[in-house]
Amino acid sequence: MPDQYADLIQLTRDWVITTDVKTLPHALNEEELGILHTARTIGIDMLRATTDKWTIQRARGELPSSLNENDFAALLGATLPVDQPIAPAQDPLYFAHLHVDQGI
Repeated sequence: MPDQYADLIQLTRDWVITTDVKTLPHALNEEELGILHTARTIGIDMLRATTDKWTIQRARGELPSSLNENDFAALLGATLPVDQPIAPAQDPLYFAHLHVDQGI
């Protein structure tokens, strides 16, 4: 698999998913990793729209559910270098954080 998926593979290594009512539960495949990779580079709205019908079991014994805000934050966080701020479109509190950082 492409190196650009390394962080996604690490983040989703225990996930079992169904992407719609026609698919059986399975580990994420390369196509789904590519879909996640592309969607998360666009932002949280695209991630939500893309994964709307996905059901995730995050670990053995957990109840499956839709992706939640913690999943989206982890997926978006995995795309950004530590020193790169989150773009305003992805962080609703961007300007509040900016004011605090600048002491305004």
